[in-house]
Amino acid sequence: MSSPLALEEEKEALLERMRMSRAAYRSRLIHSDTVTLNFNNNPENGSRFPRSHVFQIVMHHPYLSALAVMGLWLIGPRRAFDMAVKSGHVITHYLSK
Repeated sequence: MSSPLALEEEKEALLERMRMSRAAYRSRLIHSDTVTLNFNNNPENGSRFPRSHVFQIVMHHPYLSALAVMGLWLIGPRRAFDMAVKSGHVITHYLSK
């Protein structure tokens, strides 16, 4: 059986590894928080959010984007409605024969 002194040394070694692991985790956590803060506060950062060019335009020009969506909404359903009406006339024409 192991001596009590060896068990104490092993216990102290485990505790020291746990402390080091916690310290490393804390430093990564604190570093990630500062990176996030710097990332949000610095628009000149190399990896901007959002990365997509389309979403950058939407975020920089929200009123223009809203007008574009409204225009598509006004144009789109009319075309779909007209096609549905035309196909409905064709279907009812063939059914009535």
